[in-house]
Amino acid sequence: LFVGTKKSKKYKIKDKEKWKMGIGEETKRSIWITFSFAFFAILSLSLLGKAGILGSYIKNILVSLFGRGFFVAPIAFFLLVVSLLKDFKKKTTLGVIAGVVLFFLSSLGILDLIFGKFGGGYAGFLISYPTLQLFDYWVSIILLFALFLISFLMMLNSSFVFHSKE
Repeated sequence: LFVGTKKSKKYKIKDKEKWKMGIGEETKRSIWITFSFAFFAILSLSLLGKAGILGSYIKNILVSLFGRGFFVAPIAFFLLVVSLLKDFKKKTTLGVIAGVVLFFLSSLGILDLIFGKFGGGYAGFLISYPTLQLFDYWVSIILLFALFLISFLMMLNSSFVFHSKE
């Protein structure tokens, strides 16, 4: 115990990071993968009506928030699992998560533009409305589709450069 003494900054930093000690990067990544797969399974079963009472509430929330794009949520978590498994040893978690979020939002925006009237739910409307106010319909589609492609590049940590086999 530190009675009557001040803790040093060095000790405070160690104290804050203490929970991380002993957990390796691969273990942290495995935890992310496990949670992502669990969310994918729960959301998928909810949409299929196989997740009980709470699952029906989850489905209602997904439909109201994401409209016809309610199915994009489980796909996003599945893509997160695939992306984290692809480069398991690399430390790219933040970029992958940003790519999944971009995939999710651009998909909902595209669905809202295509179907109109909250086709992508409230989230899709929040994405598509500003683009429609600034640009025409087709430019908005092109812009959101470009963000959709960028999201896959981020999730898979890839590029359009193809290596020839020589």
